[in-house]
Amino acid sequence: MKALFIGLGSIGQRHLRNFKELAGDKFKVIAYRTTNLNYIIKDGKVTPCDSLSDYYGFTEYMSFEDALDQKPDIGFICNPSKLHLETALRIAECGTHIFIEKPMATDTKLLNKLENIIRQKRLITMIGYQSRFHPCVQEVKRIIAKKEFGKVISADFNWATYLPDHHSYEDYRKGYAARKDLGGGVTFCLSHELDLIQYLLGLPVTVYAIKGATSRLEVDVEDTISALFKSNDKKRIFPVSLNLSFTQGVEQRHFSILMEDALLECDLQNNWLRTTNHKSKKIYKKEYKNLKRNDLFLEEMKHFIYSVIKKQETDIPLDEGKKSLFMALAIHKSLENRSIAEILL
Repeated sequence: MKALFIGLGSIGQRHLRNFKELAGDKFKVIAYRTTNLNYIIKDGKVTPCDSLSDYYGFTEYMSFEDALDQKPDIGFICNPSKLHLETALRIAECGTHIFIEKPMATDTKLLNKLENIIRQKRLITMIGYQSRFHPCVQEVKRIIAKKEFGKVISADFNWATYLPDHHSYEDYRKGYAARKDLGGGVTFCLSHELDLIQYLLGLPVTVYAIKGATSRLEVDVEDTISALFKSNDKKRIFPVSLNLSFTQGVEQRHFSILMEDALLECDLQNNWLRTTNHKSKKIYKKEYKNLKRNDLFLEEMKHFIYSVIKKQETDIPLDEGKKSLFMALAIHKSLENRSIAEILL
């Protein structure tokens, strides 16, 4: 079996390392590249090498057609977000199972066509939302499903980080996250939180969003947004707020969910979860001190490989991944029109 990698930047190389660790010799690895740069990117550091293909052990193709002629069984799409749908469509037409790094797209122009081909060819798909494999998120999902502390009343999600620190080895102004033409902006790039909102609480109905004030970052995309979603559990409406920013030097990533009998708090930066009842009594707290960031990517890759081998759909197929895309597009529409936008699949 053959695995095709498209895009070998930071996230592409991470997926490649994890894939080779888990798949072993079951797959031959090939890669389509548009550059001759040979840099190993790992743990935020860049090390030059004579040959990236020799280092990782893959066969390199500079022509997309030549790579597709190898008839890959699975394809990993890790190029700039703006190119995701176009790339996915081309490999889907070859009958290749697809892993798309988040966000799955930045528009919907080719989405229907891609969905039809996936359906016709019965392709297995997965969108790269590794945060779902965080043990804290899994526990929150269980608590909400079981209604252990009653129904949800409201929720608040926050993720603030500093864009120049993301890839310290490169000029952030040239990276995809800072550029509109490559599908950047905080809404798309930090769309993990959009996925978590709909995964834990269901797909919201509407959203109203505003941008942050102009910052010192040299970008042509939104670098800070605040959004208020109207959500419901089919019987009653509740608010979900979201704050995302590329401008905060001290990274924070946490969310809280107020339920009828307790407040649930989750810190995804420091890997802990706690619930407190209305008498300020801590019911329990769980910490995952030994959890490493790459553990989530390994679990994600393990799930995808298993699904492909067993020929069964993943937990985050295209149909599921597109929910966060429509949430992001609704945020952009709200920002543009300065009005409430509906979220319609």
